[in-house]
Amino acid sequence: MDIDEGNVGDVSTPEPVPADLPEAGRLVLSEIGSWSDSQRSDFSLLLLKCLDKSALGVLHETTDRILRMDIVASLPYELAEHVLMMLDERDLCRCEMVSKHWRSVVSETDVWKQTFRRRLRTSPDWAELHYYMPLQMKEQELAYKARIRAYLRLKSGLEENWRNNNEQHRAVQCNGQGIYCLQYDNTKIVSGSRDNTIKEWDLQGNMKRQLEGHDGSVLCLQFDNDMDRIISGSSDSTVRVWKLSTGECTHVLRDHQQSVLHLRFNKNLLVSCSKDFTVIVWTINGDVIEKRQSLVSHRAAVNVVEFDERYIVSASGDRSIKVWDTNTGALVRNLVGHQRGIACLQYRGDFVVSGSSDKFIRVWNVHTGGCLRVLSGHEELVRCVRFNENFIVSGSYDTTVRVWDFKSGFLLHTLRGHTNRVFRVQFDAYKIVSSSQDDRIMIWNFHRPDQQSLLEE
Repeated sequence: MDIDEGNVGDVSTPEPVPADLPEAGRLVLSEIGSWSDSQRSDFSLLLLKCLDKSALGVLHETTDRILRMDIVASLPYELAEHVLMMLDERDLCRCEMVSKHWRSVVSETDVWKQTFRRRLRTSPDWAELHYYMPLQMKEQELAYKARIRAYLRLKSGLEENWRNNNEQHRAVQCNGQGIYCLQYDNTKIVSGSRDNTIKEWDLQGNMKRQLEGHDGSVLCLQFDNDMDRIISGSSDSTVRVWKLSTGECTHVLRDHQQSVLHLRFNKNLLVSCSKDFTVIVWTINGDVIEKRQSLVSHRAAVNVVEFDERYIVSASGDRSIKVWDTNTGALVRNLVGHQRGIACLQYRGDFVVSGSSDKFIRVWNVHTGGCLRVLSGHEELVRCVRFNENFIVSGSYDTTVRVWDFKSGFLLHTLRGHTNRVFRVQFDAYKIVSSSQDDRIMIWNFHRPDQQSLLEE
């Protein structure tokens, strides 16, 4: 005989009949199964009217247990844990208040731990917060629920500082005759200068090293720690590839005919744009970098380009933003609205944010080409712009850095510290870093020292 001990099958156990039930009652039970629902309901109501209040109370407790089904309690413990892991922090707190069993499933398992890790994995803001958390807090055995509360308090405090312009700033003097481009991470700032060099700085503003090789101003760059690579573009018309760890120049790409104004890369592709009106797409296969195709449609210098797996987005002095298919290079659509040449843009998710010589910033839907908002406030050309789900940060020839609410387009505040044209901005949850023709890098810090105590409450 085959026996499957893991499968009980669909077996129902009939309710036992009380031994002292009169014969008439037994007769009703034998017949009631053939009655309609309406007949059974009417008969039950007649029986209830015959009971006193104490008996009705007992019956109420019994029917209440039957009708009230605890979904979590009915599941195996491991499955209940898995279901609750799908919830966010606020809902988990509510679940802990439902019953002792729910509280035990939430607090005595890995639910809070996995929720914390999911946040770090899926939210760029949380990843930034995690890096800047004090080391002693990361190392101590702090409950994951308490960690989440600490992160939420810090995030809320930082957003309040951003909106209230509660910042402290300092300047790094670069001695590079003007800083055209920069990128930073948690340990360093890498800048490109008019003096033809790439410089690496620590976050305290101390220069660590200098890379030389370009014969013209370094106008754009990007580095990637995992790929151990810096790629830079210059007014000498070349793209240079460097080993980040050693500073060795490994490639010189000479396909552009004029200044290389901007570039972006990932592990598979490099896309560059130039004063020669073209966008060039390169394939990256380990240490081999080869030209795949040129995208030709702009009628003036292509000032900026960004891309992801769906689209390449380029902007030009011809007043147009062009959206290309990343895989085929086919032109998908034009975003038209700026009245003068476009100097900068960022493409992220479903949105493009652009800045122009017309002094306006525009927010676009990349899929439809529709302009969602127009931001007005800068007094001269908008040279650089970055955004996330909360803020837009822009820099201008008017020497200011401005912070805007992304959803409303409302100007939150104006940061004044540079004394000449602002060329680049980058920001994270804690700070804005900007560079300028005044040969300085400004670091605008929105993290107050007194907020540290909030993490340890």
